[in-house]
Amino acid sequence: MPRQAVLSALPTRRSRAVRDRRHALEHELADYSSDADRNDLQVLVDASITSAAWEVGEILSRQAHVRLHQAN
Repeated sequence: MPRQAVLSALPTRRSRAVRDRRHALEHELADYSSDADRNDLQVLVDASITSAAWEVGEILSRQAHVRLHQAN
């Protein structure tokens, strides 16, 4: 494979790996189904300043928004 083809494929592979990891995280977080579990997890996320905690918080917020609209 020519060097240029290898280099142009790198961002796509990295992007797919990021998407796959995020998708797995979303599924794992969906296991926190009770409001009490989700609230406990949100408290832990809010207490952290890492980028991973930010990502978890973002997913939790989106899932809560979806649940709210499904309930109505």
